[in-house]
Amino acid sequence: MKKYTAPSLARGIQVLRFLENKEPVNLEQIARQLVMPKSSCLRILDTLAALGTITRDPVANGYKALVSLTSLSSLPGFDQQVRGALSSLAQATGFTAEWYIPNTNGMLLVSREEPEEGEVKVQAKVGFLRTYTGELETVACLGNAWREAGVNLKAKYWVYNSQGKKTVLTARAVKELVGYAGKAGIRADQYYNSNGVRRTAAIVLNSNKPAGCLALAENYRPGTVKINLKNTNLLVNAAIKLSRNSQFTYIKI
Repeated sequence: MKKYTAPSLARGIQVLRFLENKEPVNLEQIARQLVMPKSSCLRILDTLAALGTITRDPVANGYKALVSLTSLSSLPGFDQQVRGALSSLAQATGFTAEWYIPNTNGMLLVSREEPEEGEVKVQAKVGFLRTYTGELETVACLGNAWREAGVNLKAKYWVYNSQGKKTVLTARAVKELVGYAGKAGIRADQYYNSNGVRRTAAIVLNSNKPAGCLALAENYRPGTVKINLKNTNLLVNAAIKLSRNSQFTYIKI
């Protein structure tokens, strides 16, 4: 068995990786599969839960991951290009610029940049997973449009309305929204969420497959109703520059 200088850390990462992309798994199953004492496993699970990286589902009586560990070295030089794009977008628009990558369960936030001037109000932190089901905001909508499994029309989806209330979507509405997002390659939230944030996002492609999603997170400002088309164009141009071996044509929103 391989030895580590920080065995507790290694076990924690092992547990987190085991819970990735799985339905809720109970303590006994985790300890058995990872050949770990139940007492040690429970302490690790409690610590990961306290850090917000996993959660316990009381109905299924099991644990599931809220974040995913992802290698950032798959495309040499690409990470630096993404960070450069995020920095440029944040400074040019005054909004938080975010980078999400596809995950089995949703779109994972792996990088973000804040404008040098302005108050930070966007709560989503690196490691946050926007699940494919549930709130069908702009990033999740694009993720559903471009993932191989497609959208699950049997699941429950909702969006925020103009009063900040959740509005459940019909299967037909979900199909239309996701379908248009796939054709356009870009989407914008019409209304602000409960945290006073709305997003505009554009897909980034690598050989016509989703490499990730660029997003601008806009904080609520009194009197702001329409999406800023100048910022949208900046976002699309950044997505085009990051895309590789793709001839996809974005449709203006």
